[in-house]
Amino acid sequence: NLQHPTNANVINKLSGVSFIGSPIKNANANQNNVVIVGNGFFDRSPCGTGTCGRMAVLFGKNNLSIGENFYNEGIAGGIFRGKIIKSVKIKKYKAIIPEIAGRAHITGFSNFILDKEDTFGYEGFLIE
Repeated sequence: NLQHPTNANVINKLSGVSFIGSPIKNANANQNNVVIVGNGFFDRSPCGTGTCGRMAVLFGKNNLSIGENFYNEGIAGGIFRGKIIKSVKIKKYKAIIPEIAGRAHITGFSNFILDKEDTFGYEGFLIE
């Protein structure tokens, strides 16, 4: 049973799984991972949320210290550098405040146009 310790409005369900292995392209990385999300989708990047979660697990097992760099490699070879800034307590749970850094590249631009006469585009719609 998943339950957020302080926010009852959070959707408490498992939405992704991270598979961990040895680095493939970057020998300086601590690990390689792929995150599978939803119905067969995967993240080719190292995954920011997954990297922070992995650091929390390693910290909880005393395998990562505050201030120590953690390098996570995605399946495409990208690297995120994570670091635990400090340890905190949320109710009875040990938690971390993480810092994460990586690189991103612009792959495109979009323009959204609102036409006041288009009731679907301007006012929006909800299908239930």
